Amino acid sequence: MFFARMPHYFFDVFLLFSVFYTSARFRTVNYLPHTGAHQAVCKRFWRAVSLAHMTSYSVVDDPATVDYKTMCCCVTTDNAYYQVPKDYFRLNVNLSRRKLLVPEPFSVPLCSSALLNLLALLEKASIVSTVAATAHTEGSGSGGSQKPQWMKDLDKRQQKFVCACLGISTWDGRNVCFYDEKMPKENDVVWVRVVQVNDTSAVVHLLEYGNQEGIIPYTEITRIRIRAIGKVIKVGRSEAAQVIRIDKEKGYIDLSKKQVTHKEAKDCEARFFKGNEVRSAVCHVADECGIPAQQAMEMIAYPLYRREPNKHAWNWLQELNQTKDVERILGPLGLDENVQKVLMSTLEHVMRTEILSICADIEMTCFQCDGVDALRDALLLGRNFKLDEEPRIPIIVTIVGPPKYRLRAKTDLKEEGIARMREAIEKMKEVIEKRGGALKLVAGPYVLGEEEEDAKEEKGEYSRKDEGDD
Repeated sequence: MFFARMPHYFFDVFLLFSVFYTSARFRTVNYLPHTGAHQAVCKRFWRAVSLAHMTSYSVVDDPATVDYKTMCCCVTTDNAYYQVPKDYFRLNVNLSRRKLLVPEPFSVPLCSSALLNLLALLEKASIVSTVAATAHTEGSGSGGSQKPQWMKDLDKRQQKFVCACLGISTWDGRNVCFYDEKMPKENDVVWVRVVQVNDTSAVVHLLEYGNQEGIIPYTEITRIRIRAIGKVIKVGRSEAAQVIRIDKEKGYIDLSKKQVTHKEAKDCEARFFKGNEVRSAVCHVADECGIPAQQAMEMIAYPLYRREPNKHAWNWLQELNQTKDVERILGPLGLDENVQKVLMSTLEHVMRTEILSICADIEMTCFQCDGVDALRDALLLGRNFKLDEEPRIPIIVTIVGPPKYRLRAKTDLKEEGIARMREAIEKMKEVIEKRGGALKLVAGPYVLGEEEEDAKEEKGEYSRKDEGDD
């Protein structure tokens, strides 16, 4: 819009710069500002700039007159329509993915005065940068003392909308530790994100411990000889690293990437995703109940971590979501009824269980007179084994090619499914042996897909061993 009006005022702008250049050229600065021609040109120049500035967003009476190709139409809480460039809301994911694609007005949870203040910031961000425009809106603490008064007067829903448009994170749990310990121990394998790479080391953030800063020295990145450190470790990538030294007084943490095996990295990544899911669920409960995120972690997550040393808090919450046994799992925590209710509703959406396919390959033969009937009875026994008992895990029997058969079950309970499959195979073996036949377990029970991962893991171990020998 600014460039659309520039041809009308191009002569004024050119004349203004010509006057300033002439004043500097002939050293007549004291004279020219007092001339009427100079003052008139200045007024006309700033009028041109202000007119071009004002046309970026404005109030409209009819939403049908808005050009939805480049503009969008916002409806405030006091029923005022504003046409705004779509580029202003590019940081708001909800608007950019949904509402900006539809050529119709959409409502915003702000009044006209608050929307005008927000649009002024968004226009400034489009001219300079988002960081420069929002430098005074991000408070130095939880109180947000640096925020302007109009942002402090907004409610929680309105502040979320404003922060989403400005690209400011409002999540209180981003710097909350997963565990009760604030720092890792030596020889622990932690999940980190690389934030900076220089010639001597790589700076990382420990994602499980409140984004604390750590250092991976150049000699601890890889075992192979390299020319450029940036080819091995890249900024923004998440890696598994082992803690080798800790200075608790100064807060220095030194890590090593080359000492982590493939299995340790895989276990660390799985542990991180579980911990991240626990933190997200607990911090959402804190947000809904109006309590600090750190306090919610101390009330729910940390006691679950301490309850059994080898059991993750994610497993407790998953068991709670499946069994609904609130008294046994949440009873010792002493939570309020409202917190328990919000936690249970959150787990229904967050703890999405993964359906596993458990398989077993068998060979079964019977050369007696009633051998066909014996095989059929054994296979039917495996298919109908404990169908009425909890947890219900139906078993499907398929013929690969006599004497090979495959048993398959789909369930979200890995240990229970494998145990049920083994019991079914034992019962089938007893039945077929009583009829003069034989049953041989060829493979399994195993989870479909884990064999390929184990093969890749062994291959990675051998390749790293060869690199170390070199």
